[in-house]
Amino acid sequence: MVLERDDRRLRAAQVGMLMRAYRESFTQPDGRKGLTQEELLGRMADVDGQYGERYSHSTVSRWESGATRPTQQRLVAFGKALELSSVEVEGLITLAGLDGRDRSGALHPGSSADLSDVGMADDSADALSDLSAAGPHTGDRLIASSNLSDSIRFCLSRFLLPGLCVAGGGYVLASLGWTADWILTFFIAIVMGLVLTQGFLRMRKGDQLREFFFVSLFFLLSTPLLQMPLIRMDNYGFYTIADFAGTPIPCLLALMVNLALALIAGLMFDFLWKWQYSKNVSEKRAPQRAAWVALLPLAFVYCCVMVISNVGSWIHLTVVLPVLGVVFITLLVLRDPVITPRERDLRFLLWSVVTAIIVLSALGGAGILTLYLAPSSLPQPDHNLLYSWDIDFAALGYTQDELLEKLHLGFIWVALSNFVYIVVVIGGNLIVAIYRRGSGSGAQPAVVISELSYPGSPDQSSESQQVKSLFIPRLLRNRPGNARAT
Repeated sequence: MVLERDDRRLRAAQVGMLMRAYRESFTQPDGRKGLTQEELLGRMADVDGQYGERYSHSTVSRWESGATRPTQQRLVAFGKALELSSVEVEGLITLAGLDGRDRSGALHPGSSADLSDVGMADDSADALSDLSAAGPHTGDRLIASSNLSDSIRFCLSRFLLPGLCVAGGGYVLASLGWTADWILTFFIAIVMGLVLTQGFLRMRKGDQLREFFFVSLFFLLSTPLLQMPLIRMDNYGFYTIADFAGTPIPCLLALMVNLALALIAGLMFDFLWKWQYSKNVSEKRAPQRAAWVALLPLAFVYCCVMVISNVGSWIHLTVVLPVLGVVFITLLVLRDPVITPRERDLRFLLWSVVTAIIVLSALGGAGILTLYLAPSSLPQPDHNLLYSWDIDFAALGYTQDELLEKLHLGFIWVALSNFVYIVVVIGGNLIVAIYRRGSGSGAQPAVVISELSYPGSPDQSSESQQVKSLFIPRLLRNRPGNARAT
C-alpha cells in the first residue's frame, strides 16, 4: 500500500513537470513563447467550462508541483487546450498510471469537477471523486472530516509518547527521591531530545513544516528549564505550590505546559495554513498569508507565557520568537504555490540569510558575553502577571546570596542552547530550503525529461523509455500554436 502510494505521488510529480514544460514551450499565434497559468486555464475553459469557474493559477501550481493527483479528465482537457496530439495525450495518461481507464477523451456535459484538486491525500481524493454525485457539500464535509482526523492524530502522536515519558519519569524520580542537579538536567534533556527526535524523524518522512514549527517552539519554550536544576525554581512558579519545592514535580508540570502550548500552536499553524492557502488570492498577498500563518500561533504562545511565567521568560521569548517568526514566514513564502522566484532573487535571499546569521551570531555572542560580565542585571523569578511570591530559600536549600550566582550560570546555559539551535538547526534548515528552491525553479524541459525515470518504479525500463520517446521531440522544438504532431 505504501509503495503504491509513493508510486502515485512520483507519477503525479512527473506528469506535473511535463505539464509545466508543455505550458512553457507553447508558442502562441502571435509568436509569444509560453503561457501563463491564467492563460492555460483560459484555454482549458474553452474545452470545459469548469476550469474557468472553479480554478485559479494556484490550482495550476499544485498540478505542476504534483501536489494533486492527475485525472484523465484534466489531462484530456489540457491536451485539447494546448493542441497536443492523441499520442501525446496517451503518453500523459500512461505516465499518470491511468491507462487502464477509458481513453476516449470525451468530456461529457455535466461531468463532475476534478475533486482531486482540493489538495487532500491520495485516498481522500479518490473518495471525493467517487462521492461527487452525493451532493454539493459532500466534498466539504469530507475535507473537514479529514482535517479533524489529521488533527486528532497529530495531538495523540506528538503528545502521548512525550507526555507518558514526562509523567512516568517524573513520578519515578519523585518516588525514589532523586533530586540531584545532574539527574534533573538529564531528565529535561531526555524529554527535549525525545520530542526533537520524534519530530525530525516525521519530517524526513513527510517534510512537514508544521512538524518543524512544533519541535522548534517546544525546544525554545523548554530551554529556560535548563536552569531549574540549579535554582530549583521553574519559570512558571509551580515550585511554590504545596510541597513541590525541591522535588521533580515542578519540572514535570512545566514540561507538560510547554508541550501543550507547542501542540496548540502547531494545530493553529496547520489550520491557518490550510485556511489561507485554500483561498484564491494573488501573488502580492503571499507575505501576508505567511505572516498570518506564522505569527498568530507565536503571538498566542507569547501571551500565555506573559501571563503565567516570570520576567526572565518574557525577555527570553521576546528575543527568540521574532527570529522564529521571520524564518517561518520566509519558509512559507518559498513554498507558496503562486511564487516563482528568479534565480538572482534566490541568490540574493541566500546571501541575505547567511549575512543575517553571521550578524545574529555576533550579536548573540555579544549578548552572552554581556550576560556573563554583568550578572547583576538578571531579574529574580519571584512574580508573574497573576501573582507574586516570596522565595523560600530554606526549602530550596541555598541562601539568597547564592541565587544570583545560580541564576547567572543558568542563564548562560539557556542562552547557549538557544544560540546553537537557532543558528545551526533553524538557520541551516532555512539555507537548505532556499538552496532546494533554487535548484528546482530553473528546470528546463530537457532537464525535466531526464528525471522521468526514478528508482523503484515497477516498469521503469519500458514505460519511462516509451514516454521519453513520446515527449522529447515535442518539447525540444518550438511549435506554433496551431501545429499538430504526427
